Amino acid sequence: MRIALIKNGIVENIAEFDKLSEAQAITADMGVTAGPVDDLPVQIGDSFMEGNYYREDEIVLPVPKSEFQELDDLRQCILELSQQLYGEESL
Repeated sequence: MRIALIKNGIVENIAEFDKLSEAQAITADMGVTAGPVDDLPVQIGDSFMEGNYYREDEIVLPVPKSEFQELDDLRQCILELSQQLYGEESL
């Protein structure tokens, strides 16, 4: 899970964590807030206010996926499900 590390309302870094709660626990003593990024193209220097990320006073919105990306995502999900159900040997 991508997490933005925010200090004084500005994104200072972006890191990978297993869970948001893990990031919050680690960053609590550092004076940094951890906020989920999910599929937003958040960058260092973006601002964070009232649960939204902003760049140059414009809200940061998710990048729409192309149809090909969506198909690739579906293929990956099917592959992972097949491996869970039948094991890797059956593929």
